[in-house]
Amino acid sequence: GMRKWLREGIDAKPVDLPGETLRRLAGSYGPRRVTLEGGSLHYQREGRPKYRLIPIGGTLFAVEGNGLIRVRFAEDGGRLAVLQPDGEDESVRTPER
Repeated sequence: GMRKWLREGIDAKPVDLPGETLRRLAGSYGPRRVTLEGGSLHYQREGRPKYRLIPIGGTLFAVEGNGLIRVRFAEDGGRLAVLQPDGEDESVRTPER
């Protein structure tokens, strides 16, 4: 349930990802934008606050300051999914203009 979900996010240990991987994941995914700033990925949905993403394993990231959501990138970098306790919402990568 919700408590387990929150605890998993809190207990997750950050992992180090190579800068090359972070650069590859940065980009636009529909209404969502992922930017690389100061060695960390940041996630922002249009009109919402920006959050730092903390890598917690593979292509899964915790969202700093928001324990309710996690962000997972497709292995090929072509999509990202925002995971919530009640399901997920996926966005396909959009080419840079």
